[in-house]
Amino acid sequence: RQAEEKRAKADRLQKERQANGKFAKDEICVVMERQFEQTELAKILCSDFKEVGYEYVCQNDYPIDGCIRWVRKDSIKGGSKSAASFIASGNEEEEDGVEWMEIVAIVFHSPGIFLDMLKRSEEDDMRDDYPLIREWLAKVRSTLRTNLSGREQQRQMRRCSTSTKSKDSRVVLILHNIQSELSRRWTNGGRRRNSFSPTTTHDLHDAVIWLLMELQCECEITSSKEETIEYLRSLTKTLAEVPYFENATELHCIKKIRASDSASNDNHDEKSKDVWLRMLQQVPLLSTAKAMGIVQRYPTMRSLVEEYNDNEGLSEDQKRTLVARCMSTDGAGKNYVKLSDSLYRCMTSENADEII
Repeated sequence: RQAEEKRAKADRLQKERQANGKFAKDEICVVMERQFEQTELAKILCSDFKEVGYEYVCQNDYPIDGCIRWVRKDSIKGGSKSAASFIASGNEEEEDGVEWMEIVAIVFHSPGIFLDMLKRSEEDDMRDDYPLIREWLAKVRSTLRTNLSGREQQRQMRRCSTSTKSKDSRVVLILHNIQSELSRRWTNGGRRRNSFSPTTTHDLHDAVIWLLMELQCECEITSSKEETIEYLRSLTKTLAEVPYFENATELHCIKKIRASDSASNDNHDEKSKDVWLRMLQQVPLLSTAKAMGIVQRYPTMRSLVEEYNDNEGLSEDQKRTLVARCMSTDGAGKNYVKLSDSLYRCMTSENADEII
């Protein structure tokens, strides 16, 4: 028994330390697209992650160039090393406790690709639209949805079912050295001014604001490798320290009521009565005193349900007012008819959405 208590205490301390962020660095794992991992920028980034202590892994055959994602796994369940092994295995049937963070960074290590998507016709300019960027981002978000593993898709669908708003991953575009590429194009384009279609700094900033306001997509403009790496390192640190949130259910909305002293002994009947007493108090407006009156007449849930279902001598209206007298001090029960009806519907209704 002492060994079990020590083990339980150690587990509790471990969970408390995890909740305080003591293992944050050991739980986050950076997932990079394979082609990006082969670039010079990514090699410096991986070296920096290794020096800081962040785990990283490359994902083969991922269709978005420059894509970086983050996954997290409890240190108690194996941490980032276990998550990296899971990603590297390519197993999509079982997630094994791996949590995909809802943010995606796309690094334009070739900034000319982004600048080419700023081109638009006069009609698009009048409508303040960037059709090439819009089309590209729609494909990116569609790919992000279809490339989630089975269990993660189910989790996303559950989250979407509670809200009318889209639950797409938050996308951040990292425009690496884009100002330098813009200056280079102006320098080279000046020699052939007649055929040169300029993209200005104003166009770039306008597109960045348009992406944020129109498509809820953020952009981070960086001017050097060091700045890009610093941003990704800070983003990784922030995601590692995000608190864990348990998915809320109806049980989280129920008030927890402390057990009575009589239930602390080994008497099974007393414990059953106390549980039944606290269950009754979850019905709106049903106080402790009223619940105790019901328990004195019907000491278990089964006894009340059997009275509702098996007593053929009671009409439907009599069943609805059955416990009204139990809640009344004078035995009349006239003031508790509605509360009795609420308890009856709570115990017998087959409609899970019925408001009690």
